[in-house]
Amino acid sequence: DLPVDDDALRKRLWLQVCRSVIGGGVQADSGGDCAEMRPAEERSELRVRVRAAVGLMEECPLLRIEDLLPAFPDFTLINDFKDTICAAVDSYTAQLASLKAQMTHTIGASEALRCDIQKMRERAFDVADDVTCDCTQLAPTVCATCAGGLVAAHRHVAFPCGHAFRLRCLERALPPEEVQRLEACGGAAGGLGGP
Repeated sequence: DLPVDDDALRKRLWLQVCRSVIGGGVQADSGGDCAEMRPAEERSELRVRVRAAVGLMEECPLLRIEDLLPAFPDFTLINDFKDTICAAVDSYTAQLASLKAQMTHTIGASEALRCDIQKMRERAFDVADDVTCDCTQLAPTVCATCAGGLVAAHRHVAFPCGHAFRLRCLERALPPEEVQRLEACGGAAGGLGGP
């Protein structure tokens, strides 16, 4: 636990310790009278080492059972760590359920957003014939181009708050990067013509 700030290093060190515990102590027998007893002793010793490694894994929250599985010998009995595997599967099931709920919520939110965007695209305001351009209200920061002329005879934008602008006046009020964005989208700034 010494490298407190480096989780990757801590995990690697704990994994090396667990591998050492799992792999340690197996020595080949040279033969003789206890050759038949050796496999049973090895299995018993292996079970003890596997349990010790699982115990070490539980001490380090960075390690998971799938990190240790490749270190186990091929014929390791699953009974020695089945509770740990079941707990890991339960944890993954809970994580999957949470992710599924998040995905469902996100899909619903994106569908609602698409509907709102479509409604906004189809939204239109009726502008009376006598409505004038509100560019004069922008006068301290932007020079009024039409001096408050009628908007009905020109391409214009009307806002829900009641303001209406000729597109030409609105284009001049926008920062250059917004004008470029509108031109790239084929918006108002692209085809402005007329007065």
